[in-house]
Amino acid sequence: MSDPLCTLDRMKQLSLPCRGRGGYRPGSGRKRGHRVTHHGRESFRKPFPLHVVWRTRRDVRSLRGKRLWRQIRESFRRCCEKDGFRLVHFSVQGTHVHMVVEADELERLSRGMQGLGVSIAKRVNFTLVRRGPVFDDRFFSRRLRSPREVANALDYVLHNRAHHLREQGVVPPEQPDPYTSDAVRGAVPPLVVEPVTWLLRIGYFQAAVDRVRAG
Repeated sequence: MSDPLCTLDRMKQLSLPCRGRGGYRPGSGRKRGHRVTHHGRESFRKPFPLHVVWRTRRDVRSLRGKRLWRQIRESFRRCCEKDGFRLVHFSVQGTHVHMVVEADELERLSRGMQGLGVSIAKRVNFTLVRRGPVFDDRFFSRRLRSPREVANALDYVLHNRAHHLREQGVVPPEQPDPYTSDAVRGAVPPLVVEPVTWLLRIGYFQAAVDRVRAG
């Protein structure tokens, strides 16, 4: 039986003169871009699935290289399950990582992601012989509230590479992307854990089946 998910589509401030090493300098300060506000996360106090995205800094090479992938796998193995936090699916792309996680409350999400981020950063920096942040600012997260949202998020995460290839005019391969949880499901030791929320255990599958039947 084919996987139903595979069929889813998708105020002016006066400037001060520069004195010494401090003060204003052209091009200085935090760069704008994919910055995530520190005050935008909606609080919750019961288990929820979330779609999470982390983007790497410009000076970090592709995460899909064999050496870095080996280190990221080890971080997933060590940090896929913490108190109130579970990594259920992932997709590692060259400049970003998509994840579907479960968290019992907002604080557990923050702690789980912090632990995973520190682990990945240490291993990436060691491998590349570099120092400093690996990820560009904080992670983006979005709560998934319905079976349809979960099904769409899973399709987007697990087939993210295929989406990028199609945008480039390249036909994606039929086999699962080896840098996704789909390709390592059943690995020993495990890199992901089984979900506990109804939405990720049962609800999303029914939404996928209903959509396929609707044509």
